[in-house]
Amino acid sequence: MKKQKTQLLSAVSALLVLSGCSFSGNAVQPPKTPEVPAVPAENKQESDEQYNISLAELLFENRDGIAAFEIFKEYAEKGNPEAQAWLARCYLQEIGTPSDINKAYEYFSKAAQKNNPWGLNGLAVMTQFGIGTTANLPAAIELYKKAAEQELPLAFSNLAQIYANKENGCYNPALAETYFKKAIELQSPQGGNAYAKFLYEQKRYAEVVSLCQTMPDSIDAMILLADCFLNGWGTPVNISKATALAEKVLAANGPAEWSRDILLDAANEEGTFNGLNDRVRHLLKLAAEAGHPEAQFIYANILAEAKDTDTALSFMLKSADSGFRGAALKAGEMLAEKARFTEAAKYYMIASLEKENEKDAVVRLSDLYHTKLNQPKTGHFWDVRGAELDLNYCRNEIALKELFTDGDEHFTRAAALFAEGALQNNEFADQWLTSILKKEYDRLRLLADKNNPDALFALGIVGWKEEKKHPETAVGVELLQRAADLKHPVACRILGRMYLNGNPQIKKDLKKALDWFRKGAEYGDLQSAQMSSLMLFYEDTFKETPAEEVKKAFERALELEAFSVAFEYAQYMEQTVKDQKKAKELYELAASHEDPRAMLRLHDLLFETETEMEMEKAVTYLRRAIDLQYAEANLRLGNLQESFQEPRRAFICYLNSKINDENAEANFKLAECLLNGYGCEVNHKAFLACAEKAYQDGHAEVCYLLGTVYRDGRIGPKDSAKAKAYFKEGAKRGSAKCKNSL
Repeated sequence: MKKQKTQLLSAVSALLVLSGCSFSGNAVQPPKTPEVPAVPAENKQESDEQYNISLAELLFENRDGIAAFEIFKEYAEKGNPEAQAWLARCYLQEIGTPSDINKAYEYFSKAAQKNNPWGLNGLAVMTQFGIGTTANLPAAIELYKKAAEQELPLAFSNLAQIYANKENGCYNPALAETYFKKAIELQSPQGGNAYAKFLYEQKRYAEVVSLCQTMPDSIDAMILLADCFLNGWGTPVNISKATALAEKVLAANGPAEWSRDILLDAANEEGTFNGLNDRVRHLLKLAAEAGHPEAQFIYANILAEAKDTDTALSFMLKSADSGFRGAALKAGEMLAEKARFTEAAKYYMIASLEKENEKDAVVRLSDLYHTKLNQPKTGHFWDVRGAELDLNYCRNEIALKELFTDGDEHFTRAAALFAEGALQNNEFADQWLTSILKKEYDRLRLLADKNNPDALFALGIVGWKEEKKHPETAVGVELLQRAADLKHPVACRILGRMYLNGNPQIKKDLKKALDWFRKGAEYGDLQSAQMSSLMLFYEDTFKETPAEEVKKAFERALELEAFSVAFEYAQYMEQTVKDQKKAKELYELAASHEDPRAMLRLHDLLFETETEMEMEKAVTYLRRAIDLQYAEANLRLGNLQESFQEPRRAFICYLNSKINDENAEANFKLAECLLNGYGCEVNHKAFLACAEKAYQDGHAEVCYLLGTVYRDGRIGPKDSAKAKAYFKEGAKRGSAKCKNSL
């Protein structure tokens, strides 16, 4: 069905008449009441037939399809070829009648038999796309040529697009260009837009700029022109012209997807990443109103700062409903501030599905259901979820509920939960644990003596904290080991961490740490499962561990829904086990849980296939990783843009990488751009700042860059001593270029 729909849209586009509507992105005008043309005196002998067909065309163009259809049908049945071509279009495009592909084909065929150019073009379209008949491109080309012989502009445009297509086996750019120029000569708007895209794909940017400037009302042309001004293709970079075109497109409800780059560049030009100027605010407003989710998010925050909370909330909800990351959490906060708690809960739940916002959302849901919605059972559900995420607030909520529930089991559970929080220096938990020890120490001690694992754990933590002050006592560790032997999962985890890191009471021992983590995983502790699998993957001590044991540890972690280890598991299967199929499945699992590392690896794997479908998937993964603000993904895209010789886009990618995560490689790439004016203005001061930061972070190749700058005197007097010092340091860091320069 999707394929048929695509074919039909392409066909309709190829049928558009010069005076009719266009699919170029222009806003559709409201229907007008047609004015019936009067028959001039000098044309009184013109037949009623021709006059009525002309009237029907006018009705058709003004969206009075039913009246047009009836007139076309009357004269088509009488054999008029012009009416037959129009009637066929009615059947194909559902104008004044339900769609009927067979009848469309029938009447195009009748008109074509009488050599009507529109009949020939229409039959060619249906033959080309296999609508109502078997697809036959050579036959379609012959029909287009017959229509072109009668100087039909659209036929030339359709021929040009066939020969401009690299996928259909007819690719002939020279012939395509000949037909495009003929279509433009005959004033075909479709030909102008298509020719501009053709030139753009061939990177003939100066010609794109020239042609698009002759089509000031075409949205397609405005988009291409804005892209050229934005990136300095075929014309000097001119951000103000790019943003002005963006404004025109957005005001006309045109596409907004590419506005993000324009807005960011505008902000960069004004030095306003931390404070937007009026111009950028205006563009953000237009993009937000046009439906751009990220612009809606940014603009909503701007409005909130300006205390226009109602309008801010409206845009934030639109952004959240579009799935923009972070918007759901913010929408929940704004709704809660307006006491719309039920709606707030809905958006917090959406936010809880986002990895980067999960913990904040769960804490807010717990608080909301306990304090505002008076639904303690639901609140407890989110408390449990939060405790699983190691969130002190939620753990404390569960502990309080347990503490005020009668029974030793509840009492010891509360003590254990508060002890776990106290170990993490949570003040609230520490205060409650202190209170329990003051008032109920004997009760807790008695239960520990009876081998209650929670009581042993709580006293073990208390003892451990005391041991840090008084190392001569070793009661805490002993109690924790007793709790762990009684299958207390958190006690196993704590002991594992103690042996992993070592301390004055416990000597570092990776094997013992692994044993305790394994036990914790066996008893259902998610974090223990994570640690045991990651230790087996990362620690050289365990590199000889049999593959089945390593896989078992990872599988246990996944059973407990510790999906954060899926990426490492995938790497292990790819690099060690050499099971590429399983590795890809695990990368996909990690990516589905918002791991940008997995997304980037999937991008690399899919990109290597060089098939169109897989490369499209690869780009999707790369974009998702970028949306998660993964610096490495921006770097990767920047390198791709550089290889495509697109300097402005490469520079923006490197800049975004630096903004998302200050890193040596991003600073190095920016330094190269700023030194050479690649995608930006030459800026020696900014170059030195970025280069120095990369140098301080241990980057090897920046040493060569700095060395050559001082050796050649590119930013000041030559300084051979400084150059040599940088080359020497770079050689030490492993740079072959630096070694060869000494």
